[in-house]
Amino acid sequence: MLFRSGETIVFAGDSITDAGRTTGEFGELGSGYVAILHSLLLTLRPQLRIRVVNEGVSGDTVLDLEKRWSEVLAHKPDWLVMLIGINDYWRTRPESEKEGVSAAEYEDAYRRLLEQAEETGAGLILMEPFLVDRDIRGQDRQGLKPYSTAVAKLAGETGAVFVPLQIEFDRAMATRAPEFWSEDRVHPTVAGHALIAGKLLTALQCCEEAANSAA
Repeated sequence: MLFRSGETIVFAGDSITDAGRTTGEFGELGSGYVAILHSLLLTLRPQLRIRVVNEGVSGDTVLDLEKRWSEVLAHKPDWLVMLIGINDYWRTRPESEKEGVSAAEYEDAYRRLLEQAEETGAGLILMEPFLVDRDIRGQDRQGLKPYSTAVAKLAGETGAVFVPLQIEFDRAMATRAPEFWSEDRVHPTVAGHALIAGKLLTALQCCEEAANSAA
């Protein structure tokens, strides 16, 4: 595992990461993929002594995250895991009553966050924003695509671990109906959160194997 004992892993994002943690209903880690991944790590690598922090806030765009970025970095993360972008796109839709963030502005703001994070020496893990929607040529899937592309691009620029999620949900929807993975196309069900946690764990294991092979 890339994580080492004594390290702090901070998760930053929107409601998908929050998963009820800000309401206090589900504890400080929430009830989503952060809590599931933490449980998996405790089970699979009980020897690890790590600190997991959930800094997801429901409704956040990348610009909202930027406003509180100093609070995120104040945790002194050894690893920073980010999943942000669905609100940025969603609010650009004509029917939205809130102001969205264009793909270009999203990429610029995201890059600023990563530049500041790199100064701390934290390892970066960037997860792709996604929609649980089978209509791959539909307005929303196509509208979100530039945001997903931006995250992949930024991961390449920074050498971050990139976790593609859209293709994983597409594969999952071939097995079970979209409603099994998300009730509203955006917020995962328990199964959807488990899928995210599992893919994140797989990405970490693959990176560890690659590092060991290179050594």
